[in-house]
Amino acid sequence: MSKRNALRGTNFDVPLGQFLLDNLLTQRTQCNVCGELPQAHIYYYAHHKKQLTIKVLQLRSEKSLSGETERKFWLWSQCGKCKHGDGVKNSTKRVLISTAASKLSLGKFLELGFSHHSSSHKLSSCGHSLHRDFLYFFGLGPMVALLRYSLVATYTVAMPPQKLQLSHSLKHDVLRDEIENVYTKWILLFTEVSNLLKEVKSQFEGLSLDLQGSIKEFLDIEDMLKQERSEFEVST
Repeated sequence: MSKRNALRGTNFDVPLGQFLLDNLLTQRTQCNVCGELPQAHIYYYAHHKKQLTIKVLQLRSEKSLSGETERKFWLWSQCGKCKHGDGVKNSTKRVLISTAASKLSLGKFLELGFSHHSSSHKLSSCGHSLHRDFLYFFGLGPMVALLRYSLVATYTVAMPPQKLQLSHSLKHDVLRDEIENVYTKWILLFTEVSNLLKEVKSQFEGLSLDLQGSIKEFLDIEDMLKQERSEFEVST
């Protein structure tokens, strides 16, 4: 599952209903980055010490909400912590969002969600926080946007300087030792290959060998090895 760091469509303020339509509930085009639909993503929006997480879900066809063609949005909430005895989570009744509410500024909606107003500390009848513990849903037809608020820790971001100062603390002796070590290993490799060719020379001498589509005499292979070793010694 891919994740995005910010909500799409927030480069400028738009009505809440328009944001839900264009970015979440009627979006059928694939993501330009991963090629997945919106329900394959988790959207985050953070401000101060709070984070809003939005996940797009798709209902089963038999549970699709009415009023999709009329663009009727449904709103309900659910406690994310407690459950009834039958295992069903404590959920409020679904209500239609009024036209006035759907025209609420997205910026204002986010401001209300992230502000430190008194409702942030209110408890539901089940004893859990309405703001921190509850899940909120916006539904349209078969699509549902799940919203959840949570607390996050804010860290200071320290950007590196535009021009990095490289350290010259590396000692020349250490670098020279590394070069000599690499050189010794390469010479050892050439020597081992040369010894191997000498061992099999009696079997292939005078024969033509197919090396990746190129016909070579055994003597040519020995000459190739000598040339490569000579070029390596000269280059180092």
